[in-house]
Amino acid sequence: MKLHKTAAVSVLAIAALGVATGTAHADPAPPDQPPAVQYVDARQDAYDNMVRQIEQGWFNGGAMNAQIGAGVGAAVGCVLFLFVGCLPGAAIGGAIGAATGIGNANPAVQPAIFDFVETLY
Repeated sequence: MKLHKTAAVSVLAIAALGVATGTAHADPAPPDQPPAVQYVDARQDAYDNMVRQIEQGWFNGGAMNAQIGAGVGAAVGCVLFLFVGCLPGAAIGGAIGAATGIGNANPAVQPAIFDFVETLY
């Protein structure tokens, strides 16, 4: 009986993750008027480019890989740590799946991150 409850909780947690990533939506921001004098901030430009590239990777396949990673992580966590590691395994697997999925879906993510890190010095 306890095995069924634990498995059901893990499956529901993974399903909730899948529903949450599939239903998120935001409308684009309204266009702003540019100021009379524009200051060029290399750090902000690099940050904006990095976020834009990560978003493209997320929408092009990162979300699906995060879900798959969460499922695999939960399964491995449940098997290896006797039901104690189901949710931590899902969180770790989801993070690893998201990182690899974003990088594979958009190869421009890694250079954008490195460009931003270079502006931090």
